[in-house]
Amino acid sequence: MTVIDSASLKSLPVKASKEFCVLVVSDSPDDIVLNAVKQGVRRVVAESVVEEDLVRAVRATAKKTAFLSESITPYLLDCLASRLPEHTSGTRKALDRLSHREHQVLRLLGKAWTNSEIASTLRISEATVRSHIYHIVTKLDLKTRTEAVLFGHHFTLATLGQARFT
Repeated sequence: MTVIDSASLKSLPVKASKEFCVLVVSDSPDDIVLNAVKQGVRRVVAESVVEEDLVRAVRATAKKTAFLSESITPYLLDCLASRLPEHTSGTRKALDRLSHREHQVLRLLGKAWTNSEIASTLRISEATVRSHIYHIVTKLDLKTRTEAVLFGHHFTLATLGQARFT
C-alpha cells in the first residue's frame, strides 16, 4: 500500500496502482478528491483525522474495500447528487409511496449512515433495515443502495426534512 498526497496522485501512471493507495487530503476537499475517485482511488483520508482514519483506511485496503473519512463523504455526495435529475412531480409521487419508516431510513441513508447505524438509531434489526432499503429501491425504481444513498442525500432537505423519529 502507498500513502500519497493529492499532489502525487497524477504521477501514478496505472489505474491499478491507485486501487491500493490511500489519498490524504486537506480538510477542505476540492475537485482533486473527485478526480482521484474517478481515477480509481478508493480510500481518502482527511488530514485532520489522519491518525484515527489511517488505520481504518489500511484495513480497508487489505480487504479491498473503500474508505472515506467522514468529513469527505458530504463533499462527494454533493458532487454526485448534483448529477441527479431535478425534483419532479413523479419523484414526489414515488416518495409518497414510501412508508413513514422507509422515509426515516432514506433520510439516514442520505447521510451515508451504515445499516448498523440506522438499525441502532431506529431500534430495529439490520435485517429490517435491509428490507426497508430493498423496498425503497423498488418503490423509487432505483437499481442499487448507492443510488438510494444519493437519492436520499439529494432530496432529504427538500422532501423529508419533516420526518420524525417516533
